[in-house]
Amino acid sequence: SPLAYLGTTWTQLNGFSTLTRTNLPYSDGSASTIGFTLAATSGQGLFSSTNGISPLTMFAEEVNGYQGNLTLTINGLQSGQLYDIYLPAAFDGYGAILTLGTQTQTTTGVASGSSFVSGVNYVEFTGITPVNNSIVITLAPNNSGGFSILNGFQITREGP
Repeated sequence: SPLAYLGTTWTQLNGFSTLTRTNLPYSDGSASTIGFTLAATSGQGLFSSTNGISPLTMFAEEVNGYQGNLTLTINGLQSGQLYDIYLPAAFDGYGAILTLGTQTQTTTGVASGSSFVSGVNYVEFTGITPVNNSIVITLAPNNSGGFSILNGFQITREGP
């Protein structure tokens, strides 16, 4: 299951269409070659919120695509490597539908105390091979409010 929160949070995104970060830190704090772009592909853009904070510190903040979808592109990955990706996607009763290639998983967004529960507040895609050194995940609303929710992600490389 996912580790506890290790990095920085995203804030003040209201109305932006994309969020891009490069050289994400490894768990030891050193810089990696990995980056990401989170884009609102429809709807009214990216919005962040700290209301209804979950007891899980990783969920201290969420980004949503209000009335639309999000696309998360993780780049700078090594070709020929397999990766596992944890995606917490739950906020105040809102879940998400996450698709990577032909695989689709959902979260219900229902709070589950202080633990990670697959399908409730996070999903995991395992054994993923990057295409052109990138992995692309789309997120759609799994709630009546029309919010595509993403709290963050953790990525690990399989093997040595």
